[in-house]
Amino acid sequence: QGTGEHCEGTAPYMSPAVAAGKVEDTRCDIYALGAMLYEMLTGCPPYRGATTQEEVRRQVIEGPPKPILALQPHASKRLAAVAETAMARDLKNRYAQMSDVLADLQRVQQGKEPLGTRKPMGLRPRTVGLGLGAAGLVALALWALLRPNPVVFDDTFVGSRIQARSWDSGTPPPYPPGTNFGHANARVYQETGGLVLQATIAHSNGWYVRQDAWVAPRINLRRVGNASVEIEYLITSTNAVVEVRAMPELLASDTYKTGGVTLASWDAPRSRPFGEGPARLLMDLPSAGGPVVVRRESGAGEARFVDVPGGDALHLLLAARASSSAGADVGAATLRLHRVRIVKWATPRVAAGKVADKEFGLPVPSAEVGVRGWTHRARCGGDGSYVLPLPPGTLALECRAPHHSTSQFAVHAETTGLTRADFALTRREAYYGGVVEARMFPALHGVAALTVTTNCFFFSRLGQSNDWQVLRQNADGQELVINAHARAGSGLAVVSNVLYGLGTWKQRGLYRFDASGEAHFLFDVPTPWPASLAFDGTNFWFVECDSFKPRWGLFSLNRRTGQVVAQVSSTNRELQSVAWGRGRLWVSDGLGWVYEVDPGAAMRSGSLEQAVTNRFRGMYVALCHDGRTLWAVTDDRRHLVKVDLESPP
Repeated sequence: QGTGEHCEGTAPYMSPAVAAGKVEDTRCDIYALGAMLYEMLTGCPPYRGATTQEEVRRQVIEGPPKPILALQPHASKRLAAVAETAMARDLKNRYAQMSDVLADLQRVQQGKEPLGTRKPMGLRPRTVGLGLGAAGLVALALWALLRPNPVVFDDTFVGSRIQARSWDSGTPPPYPPGTNFGHANARVYQETGGLVLQATIAHSNGWYVRQDAWVAPRINLRRVGNASVEIEYLITSTNAVVEVRAMPELLASDTYKTGGVTLASWDAPRSRPFGEGPARLLMDLPSAGGPVVVRRESGAGEARFVDVPGGDALHLLLAARASSSAGADVGAATLRLHRVRIVKWATPRVAAGKVADKEFGLPVPSAEVGVRGWTHRARCGGDGSYVLPLPPGTLALECRAPHHSTSQFAVHAETTGLTRADFALTRREAYYGGVVEARMFPALHGVAALTVTTNCFFFSRLGQSNDWQVLRQNADGQELVINAHARAGSGLAVVSNVLYGLGTWKQRGLYRFDASGEAHFLFDVPTPWPASLAFDGTNFWFVECDSFKPRWGLFSLNRRTGQVVAQVSSTNRELQSVAWGRGRLWVSDGLGWVYEVDPGAAMRSGSLEQAVTNRFRGMYVALCHDGRTLWAVTDDRRHLVKVDLESPP
């Protein structure tokens, strides 16, 4: 088993020291990756011909393998230099750390000579946060450099009009009767260097408009084989959703498209503007269906996977959907494509799957998956998914997570291909931030805010007309609608048995619900995009997340006057929810963290990060505290969970 002081592994990829049974640091993994690159460049492992593991070990100990260029004269000289430096028998001639290997691979990709063990003065290692280990980053870089890539489709939109052979735009859904449209438009058009999908609408009764476009409609990706799709994009939206979907059939252009599987989406609800890009989306689609590896080179940049069913056909659909209603901002979505490229390639050796808690079936985002005997591991994202590069051969995958029992999974990694490996971990002890109880509530579907009293929960969710539905769930499970078309609902809090809510944009402000469920305006709030609501016994707190100003953080307002008591800034663009309990603020984000915040320190410093006392992993879209218990809604909006705050951090 690999540690910081010892490595084991498959014989052809062992360093000379490990093959001789000696202790070596993590540079044995660098040697193993060099051996993998050697095999990619030459088509054969560094040591071959032997029939037993012991014979291979002896070959490794006795001498270096044949030079790469001697076996494959047409191989890249620069990549051969990287491989042979990684495989140097003397540690002083081998790369010192994985970041050095990655830096040289990036230099090669840019057409520059690798530095090897030479470092320019003042050079600092570059940190890349993809959610994988350093070795995994190196392997991903190798795939990008070495995979065969015959181009199936490539459009950079240099011309001035849409090519019908490449793109087919669908019409928006039919509009409802009436003359209450202030504005409605959906179109696809081409400009020099870009293809634009645009949908805008203003409708006082509440409606939506959607614009679709098929990517290369004449190409069935199932017939291409294993395909990699790269999309360079720029997105701006308000009251809108932009998404990329995998569709099992090519529907007519005048048909409203439903079904399929969402591969990536960008959501800007509640009149909150959103923008991203220029950026890249990369998707690796296997020919027979199964896990699709998706990487967004923006935000957290994590590699994740999405299950896509098999079938005879697979097409990609781009969609921009905007909605609007009375009192809300105009819905607007713009997706600008700068390049779309599809290449056929041999899928790398990779394992992908999800790690869940055996008792509740919830993701375990603190888990790490690796090959037993190797030190590099893939860390799970907030949804519990991971992507792990694999060496060839029969392997034992090992999944570890704090406070859980270790689990193993035997796989056989072929020359290429993706292996699905899911883990269900047994919790062996209670821990701070762990789930104590999980309930499934139908009312959670689409939930935006949550609050709790001693005998019931209140939920809100965004309705079809862009207003709010506010509901009550009693202890016996009975669900009651408080207000089906409320002006407030982006945040909820109960104070002295009275329900309060936040309104956004043109109806922004704090509202009080009366016994009949009617929302009454109390006072304005200092931002048009407030979200979540908590009460600390004296003041209200809410989240602000404005990606256009840009400004993120928390506001505290006087309960009676609405005067700003404190503004707490943050560098975290993914803040989602805030709750108050035990004299602390509890703040969740979209990256899978919950922060315990000292409110006094936050108000004194004006910085959320400086006031964080503890944090734990959890992908939660809404939090609330009933004075004894922290409750949270999971990211899939299916479970309401009780969080353990009794165990020591």
